[in-house]
Amino acid sequence: MLRFLKKINIKKAITYNFWLKLISLIIAIITWVYVSGEITEGIRI
Repeated sequence: MLRFLKKINIKKAITYNFWLKLISLIIAIITWVYVSGEITEGIRI
């Protein structure tokens, strides 16, 4: 297990499937903003 962790290259981990990670992050941010807005808009005191 420790030998596996030593083989992980940070640059390769970031650049592997970069566009998929970027698109996933954008979708997650849009979803977060939408849900957060709906929650705060739904609470009326």
